This record gives sequence, C-alpha cells and structure tokens, in this order.
Amino acid sequence: MRSQGINGPSYRFLHGNNQEILNIKKSAEERAMEGFDLDVCPKVKLVYWNGPKPELVTTNLEILKEVISDKDENFPKDDVEGYLRILLGDGLVVSRGEKWAKMRKLANHVFHGESLRDMTPAMVECVEVMLERWKPYGGKEIEVFEEFKHLTSDIISRTAFGSNYIEGKDIFQMSKKLTSIIARNAHKIQLPFFK
Repeated sequence: MRSQGINGPSYRFLHGNNQEILNIKKSAEERAMEGFDLDVCPKVKLVYWNGPKPELVTTNLEILKEVISDKDENFPKDDVEGYLRILLGDGLVVSRGEKWAKMRKLANHVFHGESLRDMTPAMVECVEVMLERWKPYGGKEIEVFEEFKHLTSDIISRTAFGSNYIEGKDIFQMSKKLTSIIARNAHKIQLPFFK
C-alpha cells in the first residue's frame, strides 16, 4: 500500500492494528464533536490490518463504485463467520458468483422506481405516525436519533413484511443486541479454536 501512496500503521504480529483502532474508537466516543461538519466522508480513510492482511477503508465514491460493480472478482469478499454470519444470513452481502448475480437482480427489482412508488403510501403513513408522536413536544428539543431508527424500522416492517415496528419490535431489538455484540468484538484478537 505504501508503494501506492497509502500510509498507515505497520503490521504488528498477531493483532495487526486492532488495539490502535480500539483506542481511536474509544477516544472518538469520549469527545464531543467540535464544529459539527456533515462532510465527514473525505476524512474517513483507514488502513486496517485484519491479522496479517492489510485492508483499506475508504469513502472515495469512484473506488466504491469499482468495488461494488466488480464483475471480474478482482475484489473478493472475505468469508463471513460466527455471529456476523448469523446476522447477515446467506444474502446479497455475503454471497458470491452466480448466487450473488441472481440476488442482485432480485434486489434491483425491489429498488426499481415502480416498486418504490408502490411503497410511498406506507412510508408517508410511518412519517405521519412519527410526527403525531412529536406533537406533545411542541417547540422543545427531542432526540431524533432514536426516532429515526424507529422510523426506519417501521418503514422496513410495513413495506417488507406488512406489519409495523411494534409487531416486529422484539426482532429489531434482538438484531440490535447482536449487532452491538459483533461491533464490540470486531477488533478483538481471535485465535483459531479459542474464539
């Protein structure tokens, strides 16, 4: 990567740069954001060592487009194991080759303009329900982060499963817990047979 002009921490035996990443995350969580700027994408670049294998995390749109439309498999996907495999299942994110192409075609249909237009009334209804919940707050501040997570879950429930967030609440909460466990352990050293 250095020969291509990409600098970052060197590899360290056994744990790569996991400890540095954990320290960076901890430091970022402890500090309040100063001079809030929505344009964070150019700043998010990181060399990450996955064991002895270097990986580059980038938000460069041209590179991301190239990776996502990789028909020649120049950018192979890592094998997904453990709890992450349980969370993601055997879907589009982890599949490869012919299965990936088939699933991508199915996913494209869902996001086609006509399909999205059919979902619009359900999305509008979800937003109206959220705004109705906000009425008692009047001109007071509210924490919108949780509200928008709730809205997203409600829209997914209604458009994909024909129910609402309340009916699927347990599933969303279990998914949230599993995601939290996976994120918490993502940068910890894992030795074969001792995970």
